[in-house]
Amino acid sequence: MPHLLAVFFMMKLTVVVRTYDTAGVSSTVLERARGGVDQLLNAVGIQPVWRNCRTGSCMDPLQSYELEVRIANATRLSPDDSLGSSAVDLSQQAGTLATIYEDHVRRLAGSADGDEGRLLGRVIAHEIGHLLLGTSRHGPAGLMRARWQADDLRRNLPCDWRFSPEEGSRMRWRLLARIEPSTAR
Repeated sequence: MPHLLAVFFMMKLTVVVRTYDTAGVSSTVLERARGGVDQLLNAVGIQPVWRNCRTGSCMDPLQSYELEVRIANATRLSPDDSLGSSAVDLSQQAGTLATIYEDHVRRLAGSADGDEGRLLGRVIAHEIGHLLLGTSRHGPAGLMRARWQADDLRRNLPCDWRFSPEEGSRMRWRLLARIEPSTAR
């Protein structure tokens, strides 16, 4: 069994991320964001494969290993201090849809003189974390903490912007269960 665990931690799992941008994010900002997500997920052994969905595309049914990330401006019903949200079925411990509030991301990045693409990537990775972890709970520190402030962006401490080893391991197990449903037992 120890050998199987070693193989599990060495192999990279793939998750397909369908993105829908209704906010009109520039291609430069979106590319930086995707690069940041790639880096954060790769660090825990998950390789995102990006699928850019436009109106009329991506009509095929969502597969178990796919997630949807919608980048939109907040509505008046969106919490003012929230950068995004994830729809997680707590009974199934899984989610497939995350919404990123691009105008809130842009505002926070601007207040910290930060890189909007970098922050957008961190927010996307955080919401993907919720979807893969299957929970709406937040961690005490790191990328999965609940509150992000302008000072956090200015300090830019590496420990603030990564998944914990436990989160990474749980995300991999949960993704593997999506890919191979028989392993969920």
